[in-house]
Amino acid sequence: MAQRLSIVMIVRNEAALLGSTLLTIKGHVDEIVVVDTGSTDATVAIATKHGAKVIDEVWRDDFSAARNVALANATGDYCLTLDADEVVTPDSWIHLRAFMTSNAQALGLVTIVSETRTGRSSELITRVCRRDGKSKFVGRIHEQLIGDGTPTATGAVILHAGYTESMMKARDKFARNLRMLEQEHTERPDDPYILYQLGRTRWHQDKSDEAAMQLTDALVATPRNAFYLPALVRDLGYVLKERCAYNDALALVRAYREQYPKYTDLVFLEGLIGMEIGDEAMMRNAFETCLTMGEASGYSSVLGVGSFLAQFNLGLFHELAENTAVARRHYEMALRIAPDFQQARERLAALPVTR
Repeated sequence: MAQRLSIVMIVRNEAALLGSTLLTIKGHVDEIVVVDTGSTDATVAIATKHGAKVIDEVWRDDFSAARNVALANATGDYCLTLDADEVVTPDSWIHLRAFMTSNAQALGLVTIVSETRTGRSSELITRVCRRDGKSKFVGRIHEQLIGDGTPTATGAVILHAGYTESMMKARDKFARNLRMLEQEHTERPDDPYILYQLGRTRWHQDKSDEAAMQLTDALVATPRNAFYLPALVRDLGYVLKERCAYNDALALVRAYREQYPKYTDLVFLEGLIGMEIGDEAMMRNAFETCLTMGEASGYSSVLGVGSFLAQFNLGLFHELAENTAVARRHYEMALRIAPDFQQARERLAALPVTR
């Protein structure tokens, strides 16, 4: 018998986004469960129009509580958690069906691609679970889906629009997240993951001094096998670079490169530090190494660090060194990989014509 797939969502005043998201789901799933936490716009009407089962739930400042209500009201064999500002890529559905058909794992990872402060990032997040009564979300905010066994990759990719600076500010998500994280920190003061998320939120609010302190405290307390440690190291490195603490940032990156030898983002950050301090050899070596390594797999990563972004920065290096022909080749390569990469197109157009 074919495995049934339920989409589970929590929403509030998502009329501007929900309809287009639900259109991309149509025909691919067996059920849509939407928990509404107090919408005052057309969200509920839109969800109903698209055939969703809508459950009204009082908002309790707890994302996990609301998501667990959605799970409890699903009837499929597996559940995929989505937000209203997320879209499943078309070729992901066949991967999800294959994962469910194998029926070997209770938890599945998907790749979330988001626009963030440091560029377009990708990270593996547990979003798929077998509806067995053992899987649940934990954490008031930045909640995590847990259950039996170790999550395995499904191959599904989800595009997420909600982390752009403009959207976060327009919806006042920074203030909301900070309030909930501080409440969570009061309840779980020894949890380094909460400190990490507090630091990230401060960073996005351009409060780099506070961010550096909280991320540093989180790093000290985080176990070496924590799933978020590589991203924590990278984010702290970026914060230190922004504060012009270049020696500290470089020492941090190099201290963890051995532990994460395939994490291209750390090498790319070393190249950025080289650019800032004018160390041409460091910069060139780092970006060339990034191209050798390729994109990071299995990590939270900025897309392009192992391909078009490294090519672009090498183009900058050679342009400044007046190696115009070499710079042109790097910019052209960046555009072959990412044709919509506007910065490379602009730099390429600005190069003098050689004869």
